[in-house]
Amino acid sequence: MTPSAEIEPGPHWWKASALTTRPTLQSSVIYQATVTRKDNNTTETYIGLTENDFKTRYRNHTASFRHDKHRNSTELSKHIWTLKDNNIEHSISWRILASHSPYNSSSKRLPLGSIKELPAKSCAEIKASEGKAMTSGIHWIYSDENLDQTIQTTCEECQDALGMEKGGVLDEQITASSELNGNSAAYEGRLNVNESVQGSTVKSGAWVAGTSDQSQWLQVDLFDEESLISRVATQGRNQDVSRVLANSQWVERYKLQYSNDGRDFEYYHEQGKSTAKEFTGNTDENSIVFHDLNPPIRARYIRFRPTVWYQRISMRVELYGCCDSLSVIVCEDKTKEIRCESMSEIRVLWANYGRLNPKTCPHGPTSNINCRASTSLNNVRKICQDKTACTLRSTSGSFGGDPCLGTHKYLLVGYKCDN
Repeated sequence: MTPSAEIEPGPHWWKASALTTRPTLQSSVIYQATVTRKDNNTTETYIGLTENDFKTRYRNHTASFRHDKHRNSTELSKHIWTLKDNNIEHSISWRILASHSPYNSSSKRLPLGSIKELPAKSCAEIKASEGKAMTSGIHWIYSDENLDQTIQTTCEECQDALGMEKGGVLDEQITASSELNGNSAAYEGRLNVNESVQGSTVKSGAWVAGTSDQSQWLQVDLFDEESLISRVATQGRNQDVSRVLANSQWVERYKLQYSNDGRDFEYYHEQGKSTAKEFTGNTDENSIVFHDLNPPIRARYIRFRPTVWYQRISMRVELYGCCDSLSVIVCEDKTKEIRCESMSEIRVLWANYGRLNPKTCPHGPTSNINCRASTSLNNVRKICQDKTACTLRSTSGSFGGDPCLGTHKYLLVGYKCDN
């Protein structure tokens, strides 16, 4: 049971035994249920967050108290049924503590320490409760051992670079709405990538959009819906100082979008704000501009959406946070083992046998870069899911035939090790 800070009863206060005020239709509220035992006058307090209106949530709670089949639906219902099974008389008081947005659109969860009414004993308790979901920033914790007073403090966690700069994010995971040419591809949009000259070929030193308008985006697929992004960084287009000034390009302002299916995207909002957050970007080619995200984003796909730019949309980016997904590439006719340590088991997140990038496993014809075997994910899961180790084979026969004749292929697998 989670204790809450002491709060005077507000205008929304109900007792289950004598409901005198209708529950509110207000959505996304934090509410508190206090259960008082009549035999010894002790109390237990529960705090919840509604996704829909509180009236619906209240009815669901009270129904779970009456119907045995729902006794384990919530921690609150478990406690009520324990009292009922032991013939202990009790009363329940309800009240709205605050309006609050869900932790994020996918989890609809309120983390420990995120509001004054749900404090933690320490940063360590938040880490134990939230695990990889914990983010750096201001949290509410108790200031004394008696749990009487609360304070705000900074807890640092979950700020790792997720691999745009260092290559942990593969080229195949980076896509864009358009590209100026093959030398300005989406995968050139990595933080601190530099312009390079190889003979007559000039790599642009950034992702450069084919068209500079409001519909452009740079997308990173982290493979895992549980990825948490707590910070972002951007740069403009790197170039040799001796080159033309027309290539002085950067994004001055941008918005962020996120998604778990890669089709339906939501704009990022700051806590308590109804409009999409517009971030301040760059004022030159190479300075790095950071922004912390409060609340953080939990999603698989992240998109940078430029809104204002200098000369042309060009940018390099990095994501920071927590992401446990791993990836492996197996070139055509090769095999490779993946293994999880200790008692962990493999969970396959994503797979493709075919070709999505001309640079990966360069050998023979690679012109078809939209080659996908429809059986990829199911076949890899049959081989690897819930195992501690498995061997991947990159052959057409392993995936029901050749998905693109005449193109040299490879197998790309995204996975994580779950306890």
